[in-house]
Amino acid sequence: MKFTFIFICFLIGYVKSILNFKNSRFPKITGFFGLIGPNVERKKTNSFFDLFIGDGMIYGVFIEKGKITPVTHLVETEKILYEKKNRKLSKNFMMMPLYILLNKLNLLPNVMGLANTAFLDNDISISQDKKNILATCEMDKPYAIELDFTKKDIKTLSKVNTTIEHFSAHSKYDKINKKIYSIDYNPVTNKVTYYELDNICKNILFKNEFTTKYSPNVHDFIIFDNNLIFIEPPLVWNFLERIPLIFDKLRETYIIIYDLKMKKIEKYNYKNNGFFMFHYADIQKKDNDILEIYAPLYDNFSFSSLEVNGKYRKIIINKKTKEIIIEKNEELEKMNLDFPKKWKDYILLLKFNGKLIDELVLCKKLNIIKNIKLPKNRYLCGEPQIVEHNFIPYVIGILFDSDDNGYFFSFDMFNIDNSYIEIKLDYKPNIGFHSIFINK
Repeated sequence: MKFTFIFICFLIGYVKSILNFKNSRFPKITGFFGLIGPNVERKKTNSFFDLFIGDGMIYGVFIEKGKITPVTHLVETEKILYEKKNRKLSKNFMMMPLYILLNKLNLLPNVMGLANTAFLDNDISISQDKKNILATCEMDKPYAIELDFTKKDIKTLSKVNTTIEHFSAHSKYDKINKKIYSIDYNPVTNKVTYYELDNICKNILFKNEFTTKYSPNVHDFIIFDNNLIFIEPPLVWNFLERIPLIFDKLRETYIIIYDLKMKKIEKYNYKNNGFFMFHYADIQKKDNDILEIYAPLYDNFSFSSLEVNGKYRKIIINKKTKEIIIEKNEELEKMNLDFPKKWKDYILLLKFNGKLIDELVLCKKLNIIKNIKLPKNRYLCGEPQIVEHNFIPYVIGILFDSDDNGYFFSFDMFNIDNSYIEIKLDYKPNIGFHSIFINK
């Protein structure tokens, strides 16, 4: 009996030592990783519209010297608070025009104000252990989210009181000048408005409005070399379709460049078939006349489907000749890529295999540096982050398996085989879009 007890104690100690050894490989970083996305079931999602109408859910992990504390939080939007007091609102597309009208009459909250797309760190620290970030969605104003590093907790504070009606999900923060750059667009009036605000979103420092040829959908934009740059894809109305805003690939795509110093606008058109874009990867200036934009481009796109195919390409804009050329890598053309993350001269892209992401591709310009295959039965739940620790770029993020179990993972971007580690989470993540890492 005594021998059995000693043996069991030894066995427990041995197992613990193995687990501690595995966890010791996790980078000793301290901070918060957050992934935000729509709170909809992955297997019941069949269109972009299904994604966009999901309530914002945060899947978070507080990290303290490599030790993790998982946490989730449903963003308490005005819609969520209304539904708690009244009843659930329908997600049927045909009900949306009525809901939008009732919102304009102040009879309903903004049903599209879901805070489900991305985060913005606007440099607001409440105390040493508390920090605020913004949860964003381009159909509404942002929501202030409090991170409590002592209690390892997340909570919604309120919708941000700003005069901008809609706040770009991919708004940018300028740490040097303490300014926020954002864009609002109106798909009915064909207007795009660029804003510069202070870091609390209270005061508009600069504003400029543009008229577009097509119905605008500016999901992302670039601020580069004192220029605002955004893409105008050929989106037009067809009310015979279930979702009447459609992409007409036979029309031209325009690239808008607005000089923020000279207050001068230039418009370039790609004269071949149109293309659609979600996210920019990188931009480089070759000389005074040549700009090179790296991004996943879509030759076809529909809001009523998830059957899309992103091709990572280089757009060359000749400002002198007004010509646009698109360069391709035939190996990259075989892949469905998006959600680019930049680290130094490298771009890390997520590779979609159907609806699942079980690979990443590391590129330098249009050259493939490395194909990174995730372990068997592990799929990315949205965008990861690249966190540098001891000069090593670690990729960290959230995975799920075929049973929807969640895992927090880490690996050296250049050496997954000898560095991969995962820790099972106590929650099952749904769909994630964009992520953030707050270094503490």
